[in-house]
Amino acid sequence: FTFSGGKRTMEDASAIESGEEPQQLRQPPNVSGNSQDQNPQNPHGNGQIPQQPQPDPPDQIPPSTSLAPPPSPAPATNRQTADVPSAPMSLQGEGSNLIQKDDATNHPIREQPPNQNHRPGNPSNVGSQIDPAQQNHGNNHGNAQQQPVPTGPSQATLGLWKEVAHGLDKSSTVVWTKAVESLEAARRHLHPLNSTSNISSNTPHVSSILNPPCPEAREFVNKYMLTIVSILLEQQPTKIGQMEKECVEKSVRCALAIVRDDLIACGRDDLAYNALASSGKLSSSISPTICPTLDVLANIFNKRKVYYKGNKGWSSSIMGLPHVRISMISKFRQMKGFAHLASYLNIRAGVIVTSSMGPVSVFPGFEVVQQLLTGVHDATTGLQQQQQQQQQQQQQNMNSGGGNGNGEGLADQQQQAAQRMQSIEQEARHLCQAVMKHFSSLNEETLKRIPSEAVKQTSFKLQCIYERLALSNPHVTFEFFSFWRSLIWKYLTSQSLPLKLFGWEQVGDIIDACRDNAPPPKAFIVSGAGCSFINGRYEFDPSKVDKYGFVQPNVEISYEMIIPFSKGPSAESTGECTDGEAAEATSKQGKKITLFRCTMRSQQKWWFLSEADEDQPGTDKDIDYYQHKSRQHEEKQPPVSGWATCRAGVDPPPTLRAVGAMVPPGEEYNTLEHQLAKWAIENGVIELVLGDSIHREIVARSTCLINFLAGMCNKDDENEVPRSGEPSMQTEMIPNQYCLKTSHLLLAWKTCMNKADAAVSAEIYQLLVNILPSLSEFLAVPLIKEIHNSLCQSSEKGDHFYEVSEFCYAIATSNNLDGETNGNITTSSGTGKKIRMNAEVREEILNLQWAVLTHEDALTLKSYESIKKYVAHEIRRQEPMTDRQRDIFLSQCQELVSKNSVTEVVDEVHAIHMVQLTRFILEAYPRDEIEAMIMTENEWRLPTLLLSELIAYLNRRENAQTLPPARKPSSTSLVPEFNHILALKKRMAILRYVYGLSPTAIIGTAELDHLWSLCSRPSDREAIMSFLATASQSGMRPLVGGQVNGPTDDPLFVAFEKDTCRYIFENLFCSISVGWESLGDIAYDSFRSVYENIGKGKTCSLDALWRICLTAGIDSIALHAMNDLLAAYDSVVSNNPAGNAWSNSHRAVEETFSKRIFNEILAVNKGLLEGDATSERSAERCIRILKAAIDRCSSLGGSASAAAERMASLPPTSSLQDYLSRVPHGLRGQFSCKSVFIMVKDLRSQSNQGESSPRPSPGQSPTQRCERFKLNIHPLETLAAIRRKVAAHCNHDINFVKPTSLSGREVSNSNPGSSDMNRLNLNTVPETTLAVDMGIIDGCEMIVMLSNKPLSTPSLTTGPIMHHVTSSKLDLSMLFDSRGSSDGSSESSDQFFDTLISMLQSLPMRDDRVRDQLRSKDSAVNTHDLVWGLMLAMPTNAGMIERVRVASLRSKDGAAKCIADDAMVVDSDSLYNASPLDGVPEDKLSPSWSNLLDFRQFERSVYVMQVVDSILRPEPGMFSSLNREIASHLESKMLEEANAFLTDFIESGGFDAVMDLFIQSGNADKKIRRRNRMGNAFALRILTFSLLGSSGSDFCDGDDIPPQSPSEGEKLIKTLTNPIGFL
Repeated sequence: FTFSGGKRTMEDASAIESGEEPQQLRQPPNVSGNSQDQNPQNPHGNGQIPQQPQPDPPDQIPPSTSLAPPPSPAPATNRQTADVPSAPMSLQGEGSNLIQKDDATNHPIREQPPNQNHRPGNPSNVGSQIDPAQQNHGNNHGNAQQQPVPTGPSQATLGLWKEVAHGLDKSSTVVWTKAVESLEAARRHLHPLNSTSNISSNTPHVSSILNPPCPEAREFVNKYMLTIVSILLEQQPTKIGQMEKECVEKSVRCALAIVRDDLIACGRDDLAYNALASSGKLSSSISPTICPTLDVLANIFNKRKVYYKGNKGWSSSIMGLPHVRISMISKFRQMKGFAHLASYLNIRAGVIVTSSMGPVSVFPGFEVVQQLLTGVHDATTGLQQQQQQQQQQQQQNMNSGGGNGNGEGLADQQQQAAQRMQSIEQEARHLCQAVMKHFSSLNEETLKRIPSEAVKQTSFKLQCIYERLALSNPHVTFEFFSFWRSLIWKYLTSQSLPLKLFGWEQVGDIIDACRDNAPPPKAFIVSGAGCSFINGRYEFDPSKVDKYGFVQPNVEISYEMIIPFSKGPSAESTGECTDGEAAEATSKQGKKITLFRCTMRSQQKWWFLSEADEDQPGTDKDIDYYQHKSRQHEEKQPPVSGWATCRAGVDPPPTLRAVGAMVPPGEEYNTLEHQLAKWAIENGVIELVLGDSIHREIVARSTCLINFLAGMCNKDDENEVPRSGEPSMQTEMIPNQYCLKTSHLLLAWKTCMNKADAAVSAEIYQLLVNILPSLSEFLAVPLIKEIHNSLCQSSEKGDHFYEVSEFCYAIATSNNLDGETNGNITTSSGTGKKIRMNAEVREEILNLQWAVLTHEDALTLKSYESIKKYVAHEIRRQEPMTDRQRDIFLSQCQELVSKNSVTEVVDEVHAIHMVQLTRFILEAYPRDEIEAMIMTENEWRLPTLLLSELIAYLNRRENAQTLPPARKPSSTSLVPEFNHILALKKRMAILRYVYGLSPTAIIGTAELDHLWSLCSRPSDREAIMSFLATASQSGMRPLVGGQVNGPTDDPLFVAFEKDTCRYIFENLFCSISVGWESLGDIAYDSFRSVYENIGKGKTCSLDALWRICLTAGIDSIALHAMNDLLAAYDSVVSNNPAGNAWSNSHRAVEETFSKRIFNEILAVNKGLLEGDATSERSAERCIRILKAAIDRCSSLGGSASAAAERMASLPPTSSLQDYLSRVPHGLRGQFSCKSVFIMVKDLRSQSNQGESSPRPSPGQSPTQRCERFKLNIHPLETLAAIRRKVAAHCNHDINFVKPTSLSGREVSNSNPGSSDMNRLNLNTVPETTLAVDMGIIDGCEMIVMLSNKPLSTPSLTTGPIMHHVTSSKLDLSMLFDSRGSSDGSSESSDQFFDTLISMLQSLPMRDDRVRDQLRSKDSAVNTHDLVWGLMLAMPTNAGMIERVRVASLRSKDGAAKCIADDAMVVDSDSLYNASPLDGVPEDKLSPSWSNLLDFRQFERSVYVMQVVDSILRPEPGMFSSLNREIASHLESKMLEEANAFLTDFIESGGFDAVMDLFIQSGNADKKIRRRNRMGNAFALRILTFSLLGSSGSDFCDGDDIPPQSPSEGEKLIKTLTNPIGFL
């Protein structure tokens, strides 16, 4: 098989049988085999089982298999010569394709993609080969000179090398057996002495590398051995056969031998190099010999090779051979390869030679070094594991044998194993020392060229090796950490910022490593447990300590305590013990309690305090008292808190304290952590961070070190160090000698103040805050005090308030300080660890935060709210420190407030700020302590002080001597300019709060009068009214910071006595000087609040409401006051029924309202006549009040349906006039009808023929059914009456007419865009429903069905009438109606009517543009429309109806007519043509058309024409809601009177008077022409009806009104005095 385009193809077998060169596996440039898609039985991946190939020749790779170069990272080449050494190569990531050139040929060796697919070949005999790994270990008892001298390579060998080289160069392939043979032959001829004898590396020898016996062998090895090994190690072991695997392993072993031989040869050359160096003859151009095959060794040690790790197959299982790699490493160790390698590296560590490329290191590249270190680590680990397994097996054999017969042999084996282990550890240590030596010699320029990741990985591998070596000798780790610290120092002191940053990353790593390798505590002190015998000192288990005094590796940590016999139950108990507990404690004496860690079934590690079972410890038979379900960071050693009580234990659970360290005596202060701290302090690392070259990134990364040094301040316990009287042999350190100092913290703060870079300062703030919880009070308190003192300091740039505030903000928002608190312990929300904060430290922090809050520029900070929230959280805690601080802060606030009360010039912003902080502090007190704080020496000192401060502030503002000082500009300012209204409201809110804290703290009337007089401006008046309203009633305590201080049902007390509350309402709120013209909603809400509690039923409240209604400058306030006013009047009537003392005064109340509104209208009318600008607004308010009263009145107001209800309440014998008097003036005639479109759908043809009949054209006769027509509907008409009209119009049986739907109607509170809400389904509407209740307006459309069979309709008599029920019991009929009155009400109603007419005439005239602007505004009103709306809602004035009837009974010449049952006698004919404008009193005028229709009194004339029109053109449909017989009688009576009145109207000259008025209106000025439109419309209706009758009218109501004949119209025209002008 070969690769062709990435796919496998079958070659013809005859090509192989014919002797042609066997096909080999070639590696295309970019082909990666996907092993996951291969079937183990079919490695071809084509889904078929291939044919079994013919057996291959024994010396060739089967045709189905070949080798290709590997994809592994190519290590840095080391094929340098003394003249031109190679430059070091940079480390690349895993899997990257690197290209390196061979020194001999300069050909690139390219790494190819992995995962080549190979078919397992058939095993074949490759011949007997000598194992190169065993050649130096054979029987060789003679000297080297007796060995046969090797000859040069034969032609066959040269041909073999040439053949292999040709295959690799041409197709990157090699035959299996030839790979082995070529390497074996190269080794035999490369180092003939090493191949035939064991020669000591110390024997002087001529260089066999620079001058090899066989140059061809050296060239082949240098050029092709790496490629061959790479190809072999990239084979998948599951896809090749046993023979191929043997070829791979033999080739690798041979390569190991070649590398070992090269190292030996280099070692011989090093003797000459050292001799030159010792003699001083060594120049920079001479370098040690370079081993050209180290990269091959790195490839063999690379665990990522496919042959070792394998690939995931179809079963997701990795099928590699990692044990082969371990065996190769072991074989290399047995060859003494690591010893030679360590010697080789040690000579070349730090050696720099000069070449044409510049200074170059001869030390291997980092990729090679990393692989070598990995091999060393695995060699050490593998040998240790092997020894442990052998020891376990030997122990099992001894236990099973039961004797000691093999004791000596076992001891010898153990001694040999220990020697082997010691040998490999020594070799590993020497190799690591060589690497560390090289690292230590690198300069900054070299470090810049080395990738940081390469350094990090190399350091990590060194650390792993030393941690493995520390299992047998713990002191050896000091060597590595010393190197690590020196390397870090190189990076920290470099001039390159990237190198510095990497160095600080390494600082964090070394800190973590020191903590991970820290010894466990020497003992634990257990205290506070409910089981008293558990408390005590637990010592480390001595059986788990090695001979050096360190903890044995890989053991479970445990601590033990033997309960002493003298220990009683109360020795460590936290409370009283019961008899049972005492007996139990006595029974436990002498028992052993163990503190140990146990791995649960869930693999979680829990800690227990238990009494271990003697036979089976660590099982369920143990008696567990307390347990701790540890998290991952708590598994290393017992946690100090968070313990839980088990079934055998007693609450509370204990707390633990670690003491000492489990190290040999004298080494307590020589741990890795102590050494690191000493290094940091002695080298001035902190000063390096905060020096002149400070950088924000460096500061951010230095937090870990400063935290570490802060933790070292309390690390050592001097009492736990054995006092031997002699200093430690390892160190002369004293307890806590090397740790964070106060000078370091002060340096950090000084840097913050002096550094202009805000980013750097922010990092330092965060740094200080992060380490603050871990600082002791000896460090934290001086730091906080120094920061506090800097508030008072100043520099050239100004004070340091901003810097201090930023630090406080960092504290306030820190996660370390924001958590649940308990005493001095703060729970970090991020880590869950308990961080102890000393009370003294918290007190200093609180003082600092308070100093920032009380600073004069505090409100300019963006961080103000965060700092305030922190202070609130602290001062609300109930503990001695916070109690003391609250009192101090409150005293400071009182002092500043008192100072501002007597100072004339103050900073107003700061003054109100301090008042607010006073309340802020008060809210932190418990409620039961507040009263004692605000009252001192039986005086309400604080409330009085705040009241005095408020008065002083108002006086300062009134005098206007000072303005708020200009705030200094600040980029962080969030506070707008000083707002007096806001400041006043805040002061009053605080005053209300303070006076509400105690029921005995009250404000007197004298102080209130003073405040009222000072708050004379509208904004001030609103503020004082709001304060008085809230203080007059109890209220809930306000929320502060999202928390309520005290229970939620803890209200504030009333700040006044009851008499004072009444005084406030009667003398302040209801006074004339309130000034409602300029007050807003806040003022009226305050008034209404007090009115609801105190003022209801008082006369002064009614006067105040009237005053507000008429004078309020805001319409919404006037509207609210109007509703309250009407409700007040209605409440008087409703709450005093008959039989009550008030029952006789109902009439008085109604007359009082009527008289009050009448007098107000008179006053308004007078003001209009005098030209008062405010009278128009007062007129509008009066009309609104009266209109609202009428709507509420049961006898007058309400909607049209209310009028129908009043008519229905009359007795059947009532006259027509009685019924009409119940109808509003606007509903008397046809002018109130609504024009509605009727859409008729004729269903008769559909029911007969089953299909729709064609629609009739507009020209068809009525008998053909009109499709759409217009119908006038009165608001009081019922749905049944509408059906009758439609039936009459369509000439159809009413029983077969059915209205179905109504659209376009008016719906209150509906969405204008919602068509569904404006459509009414008439199928469910009762037929007694009025048109007004159905929402019929002009332009509505009603759909009516016509059929030839009865249609189901709702009942004609059942169903509620949908009308609005009036709520008021106030009767105002005496104001408008004079029916049957004998008490002069007729005169008063006429006078009221005349006043309204006079008001209409007195209202100012506006041009059309201004009038249109008023109509376009929602808030603007047209007073003319309001007055007319009121008059249309009132009953028609009876006196005006009487005058019209009297005028119609006169002839044109003024003679009176006599009518049956009534005779009109004119008092004086001279008054017939007079007018009120002529100076004649209206009651003396004789009714005539000339004085009724006078253009000079156009509004009165319009009203007269409305009366005339309602008589001439009555609407019979208004009675449709009554009984049908009554309605018919009233309709006929009304039509009879209309016909009679028409004749009298024309004959008496009414037609002529209307004509003259119409002509004068048309000739009037344009300014009033629009105002006259209503009158013109009524004039046209009257004229049209008089001339043409109903045929000329726009209303098509059938034949109810007899039409006038055309001849009568002509006669009427001839009677006109000016027919030409009319025409």
